[in-house]
Amino acid sequence: MQNAMRAVTTSKLSTNAAAISYKVPRRTLRARLAENRQCKSKLGRKTVLPAQQEKESSRRIIRLALTGCPINL
Repeated sequence: MQNAMRAVTTSKLSTNAAAISYKVPRRTLRARLAENRQCKSKLGRKTVLPAQQEKESSRRIIRLALTGCPINL
Protein backbone atom coordinates (compact mmCIF):
# COMPACT_ATOMS: atom_id res chain seq x y z
CA MET A 1 0.00 0.00 0.00
CA GLN A 2 2.76 2.45 0.89
CA ASN A 3 4.59 1.80 -2.37
CA ALA A 4 1.38 2.39 -4.32
CA MET A 5 0.73 5.62 -2.44
CA ARG A 6 4.29 6.76 -3.08
CA ALA A 7 3.96 6.02 -6.81
CA VAL A 8 0.79 8.09 -7.04
CA THR A 9 2.09 11.04 -4.99
CA THR A 10 5.30 11.24 -7.03
CA SER A 11 3.18 11.22 -10.22
CA LYS A 12 4.76 8.03 -11.56
CA LEU A 13 1.42 6.19 -11.85
CA SER A 14 -2.25 7.01 -11.77
CA THR A 15 -4.35 5.61 -8.95
CA ASN A 16 -5.83 2.94 -11.21
CA ALA A 17 -2.44 1.87 -12.57
CA ALA A 18 -0.91 1.81 -9.09
CA ALA A 19 -3.80 -0.26 -7.74
CA ILE A 20 -3.35 -2.82 -10.50
CA SER A 21 0.45 -3.00 -10.41
CA TYR A 22 0.72 -3.15 -6.60
CA LYS A 23 -2.38 -5.36 -6.25
CA VAL A 24 -4.20 -3.16 -3.74
CA PRO A 25 -7.88 -2.18 -3.76
CA ARG A 26 -8.44 0.92 -5.88
CA ARG A 27 -10.99 2.49 -3.57
CA THR A 28 -8.83 1.92 -0.49
CA LEU A 29 -5.89 3.56 -2.24
CA ARG A 30 -8.02 6.56 -3.23
CA ALA A 31 -9.47 6.87 0.28
CA ARG A 32 -6.06 6.80 1.93
CA LEU A 33 -4.71 9.37 -0.49
CA ALA A 34 -7.72 11.61 0.09
CA GLU A 35 -7.32 11.39 3.86
CA ASN A 36 -3.53 11.74 3.57
CA ARG A 37 -3.17 8.74 5.86
CA GLN A 38 -0.02 6.65 5.55
CA CYS A 39 -1.00 3.53 7.48
CA LYS A 40 -3.65 2.26 9.83
CA SER A 41 -3.49 3.32 13.43
CA LYS A 42 -2.58 0.82 16.09
CA LEU A 43 -5.38 -1.38 17.30
CA GLY A 44 -6.16 -2.17 20.90
CA ARG A 45 -5.58 -0.38 24.14
CA LYS A 46 -2.55 1.70 24.96
CA THR A 47 0.04 -0.02 27.11
CA VAL A 48 0.16 0.75 30.80
CA LEU A 49 3.95 0.68 30.94
CA PRO A 50 6.21 2.96 28.93
CA ALA A 51 7.73 1.38 25.80
CA GLN A 52 11.15 0.85 27.41
CA GLN A 53 9.71 -1.01 30.42
CA GLU A 54 7.47 -3.05 28.12
CA LYS A 55 10.48 -4.22 26.08
CA GLU A 56 12.51 -4.96 29.20
CA SER A 57 9.68 -6.99 30.76
CA SER A 58 9.13 -9.01 27.61
CA ARG A 59 12.86 -9.78 27.35
CA ARG A 60 12.92 -10.98 30.96
CA ILE A 61 9.87 -13.17 30.48
CA ILE A 62 11.36 -14.75 27.37
CA ARG A 63 14.71 -15.29 29.09
CA LEU A 64 13.02 -16.94 32.07
CA ALA A 65 10.99 -19.18 29.78
CA LEU A 66 14.13 -20.26 27.91
CA THR A 67 15.90 -21.17 31.15
CA GLY A 68 13.03 -23.42 32.19
CA CYS A 69 11.14 -21.14 34.55
CA PRO A 70 8.10 -19.95 32.57
CA ILE A 71 5.72 -17.41 34.01
CA ASN A 72 2.08 -18.48 33.85
CA LEU A 73 -0.53 -15.81 34.22
